[in-house]
Amino acid sequence: SERMLGCAQIFEKRLSSACLLRSLTLFFANFPNTCQKTCIVISLRMTHPFPSLSPEQKRELSDIAQRIVAPGKGILAADESTGTMAKRLQKINVENTEENRRSFRDILFSSDASFSNCVGGIIFFHETLYQKSDSGKLFPQLVKEKGIVVGIKVDKGTAGLMGTDGETTTQGLDGLSERCAQYKKDGCDFAKWRCVLKISDGCPSALAIAENANVLARYASICQQNGLVPIVEPEILPDGDHDLQRCQYATEKVLAAVYKALSDHHVYLEGTLLKPNMVTAGHSCTKKYTPQEVAMATVTALRRTVPASVPGICFLSGGQSEEEASVNLNAINQVPLHRPWKLTFSYGRALQASALAAWKGKAENKAATQQTFITRAKINGLASKGEYKPTGAAGQASTQSLYTASYVY
Repeated sequence: SERMLGCAQIFEKRLSSACLLRSLTLFFANFPNTCQKTCIVISLRMTHPFPSLSPEQKRELSDIAQRIVAPGKGILAADESTGTMAKRLQKINVENTEENRRSFRDILFSSDASFSNCVGGIIFFHETLYQKSDSGKLFPQLVKEKGIVVGIKVDKGTAGLMGTDGETTTQGLDGLSERCAQYKKDGCDFAKWRCVLKISDGCPSALAIAENANVLARYASICQQNGLVPIVEPEILPDGDHDLQRCQYATEKVLAAVYKALSDHHVYLEGTLLKPNMVTAGHSCTKKYTPQEVAMATVTALRRTVPASVPGICFLSGGQSEEEASVNLNAINQVPLHRPWKLTFSYGRALQASALAAWKGKAENKAATQQTFITRAKINGLASKGEYKPTGAAGQASTQSLYTASYVY
């Protein structure tokens, strides 16, 4: 009836207000015999999203995500900013010039095609996306010919959240849709956006958790509208002396908020990837945990928060040494718990530290650098299947801690 429809419209409008209880009481009092059916209808109307992605778009996003995390494959995060590369090159006494940055990445990207058996995707920095190899090919073309998916870092760094203990959110939503559209035309098929949270007495705060979750969801939605698979990265920094259990608790709270926000923004989960921290104790924690303890805490946190529809979880290394990151990833893939997602890597420092040490900025070290890189990639490929068997012969560079306090890209 018209009267019933009018009441339903009033009820619908008030769902988002503080008068929800009063609206429900009014509605039930007026129509006690038809409430159940009408509420179901209204519920469906309220939660049904308007179509945003076509079946073809969803299929493309899902296919891209699955290619990146195919069995035994992970991601090379080569998206370090100019400033971050300066710090890396300084350690090997190499000047931070565009040519030196290009030269090192050319060595990695032009490695023997066998590394594509272990690396399914590479994340580029804006500068790198438009550089060429010594052979004259644009880097995206070079890696695509090896069957590797091209990705791009799209965030613009962190900004402080007022009234918090040094917590941050991430900038870059303005103009993101236009940038994503251009990157898609230029050969990219996925993107990355990093949010940073920390553990301390009052952190991560409810504000930081909610703000970063919402920013990640908005970014993911914009990416998918432009045909890019979004890598969702809510990183909890390893700074501090907290124990393993504290990190697990914080990780669960953050991931739960992230997936609530992704749902609210109607993000198509089958066309996303997650890049979280492993659950580890703080860098200054005096108690040391085994890889098996780290693995159990990590997988438990993921099982409690990450939907099974997510194709893959690509861990960041978080300042672990190359070998530690590989051993922990291997243990994660051996945990005797059901794991509905691919559990693999998205490493930057933990795939490049030994290669940088081998290169030293000298052209004559190219072959040795490529072999070092390929070896590390193969180790992580095995670890992503739980098949890595450490020999105890790891070199000094691969066992050296890569931790940097309050790490930024």
